[in-house]
Amino acid sequence: MAQVSPEIYKTIEENDIEKVVFSDPFSEVARKSKRNLIVSGFIGLLVSLLNLEINGFLGLKATNINLSNDIVQGLAFFIIIYFFLSFIFQAYIDYSAWKFKREKQLTQPYFDLVSLMESRINVTGQHFKNTTFRFDSILEDDGMQAQIEASKQIATARKVIESSATQFSSFVDEINPLLTHWKDTIAKMDNLSLRLKVRFINLWVLDIAFPLIVSATALYLCSSSIPALFLKLTS
Repeated sequence: MAQVSPEIYKTIEENDIEKVVFSDPFSEVARKSKRNLIVSGFIGLLVSLLNLEINGFLGLKATNINLSNDIVQGLAFFIIIYFFLSFIFQAYIDYSAWKFKREKQLTQPYFDLVSLMESRINVTGQHFKNTTFRFDSILEDDGMQAQIEASKQIATARKVIESSATQFSSFVDEINPLLTHWKDTIAKMDNLSLRLKVRFINLWVLDIAFPLIVSATALYLCSSSIPALFLKLTS
């Protein structure tokens, strides 16, 4: 009788760990927030470093005066702050909910196999324990009836042990191909680990650190123009 379920056997046999593609932790909303943050950050850098002045925006043109660079930097500061906070919140929400669903599906059968092996070993050990625990008390009595009872117990124990040994041997034969496949899978884990490290480096450097550094630099450069903006708004 098969002791490993067909589902576990099929999943492990068909498992190819090299085909793992790590899911993107960020939703489309977070990606748009990052894109807006990078664009606004670069605009803030250009405005602050090149002292740009604006005389129009989205088809609207100021006919009399240009917006001074201080005003532009002050406006850029608050726009960047908005996208900065939006990205921070969206990135945190998505990253905290990031789950390797595909990877868990690939590794779960191995956990099931380990549980099955532990269960079979425990059952076999319990069989041996149950068949031998009365031997000491029986062998202490030298009477004829005790010897007959001991013979019966030994015969019963022999049958149980032989049955357990047969079942365990069948179980070993059944899981050996799975263990071989497992060994091959472990050999491939180095490549998977390297890919996971590269994925995390790309995630933290390009997707998180880079837009935050660009926007933080732009905020620092534009922050000095906030008083001029408030003065313009209150004048």
